[in-house]
Amino acid sequence: MTAEDAPLVLHARRGVNASSALGCTIAAAASWWLHRTGAAGPAWSLVLLAFVAIFGAAALALVRRVLDPRPALTVDGWGIRDRRARVAAAWDDVQSVGTWRQQLRTTHVDWIVLDVADPARVRDGVLQRNRALQRIARAMGAPPVLLLTQDLAMPHGELLAELRRRHAARRRSPNGPPGDGR
Repeated sequence: MTAEDAPLVLHARRGVNASSALGCTIAAAASWWLHRTGAAGPAWSLVLLAFVAIFGAAALALVRRVLDPRPALTVDGWGIRDRRARVAAAWDDVQSVGTWRQQLRTTHVDWIVLDVADPARVRDGVLQRNRALQRIARAMGAPPVLLLTQDLAMPHGELLAELRRRHAARRRSPNGPPGDGR
């Protein structure tokens, strides 16, 4: 294995997740306060309670991510593992590596897409188990296997280029380098 083929191990940027956790905590607290003070009517009070639950759960998940010392994404001779999205794709399963842009009202989010023959084989996350989330993802036009890159220590474009380079190298040499863990 050459130095350029050494495992790529990326951690999530803790500051990004900590800031997001703080924002979710503030949103949950504000929703709780508005509910408790009766500032909203009965229907809005139920919506506020839903916000408390949603933003509270998101804050807890983000705090857990901040405190977790394990790598978020690992790329090695076997393939690609995104622990947060619960994606584990062997290079043999990856047909191509691309990008998908999620257009939001005033901005966009770029995702890395793994084109695989059987998404259920490489993705063992909530999206694979929850039909409602699958319908929402399809309605948004989202591909089935996405890698989370927004909070990684490597910029999106650099990671995309590196994954494409490694994928192309694997296609040229289907057996991969010796000692690649297969």
